[in-house]
Amino acid sequence: MLTEKICSLCSQSHSEAFAMTAETIAGIEVPPRAEFLRVIAVEAKRITYNLFNVGMLAHLIGHDDVFTQVLEIR
Repeated sequence: MLTEKICSLCSQSHSEAFAMTAETIAGIEVPPRAEFLRVIAVEAKRITYNLFNVGMLAHLIGHDDVFTQVLEIR
């Protein structure tokens, strides 16, 4: 999908926004299980973003070991 090319860190956000917009326009009701899975995916994405930010901050202040470990966890 073209929206995957916008940003390597937040590509899922663009696809999700597109899908939700298309569903709203078409009047499609999303099943509760799909909504639950979306919440899980968004929360996992949020955790990885926060880990990335912590890793970048560690790298900027000179703690490259912390940077490596955090990005490995990510």
